[in-house]
Amino acid sequence: YTFLQTVFKREATIEQVGLAAIDGDGFAELVVVTRSAGSGSYGSARASSVTGENISQVSEVEGVAPGRDPVDQLKD
Repeated sequence: YTFLQTVFKREATIEQVGLAAIDGDGFAELVVVTRSAGSGSYGSARASSVTGENISQVSEVEGVAPGRDPVDQLKD
């Protein structure tokens, strides 16, 4: 819960939490996908590397239109 409060500062619904290879280093990153609570229901996603007790942001995408996959957008 503290991690999500730190990473996401806006009101949104968590749609998906999982692992995906984002940055090409051969390791999966923790990916959190959210959908905005406001009009438009735009998506956001953040990929973070977790090493021991350290969490560092790898990639972020915001404003993904409904119907588009935010995780695919992270990889671009």
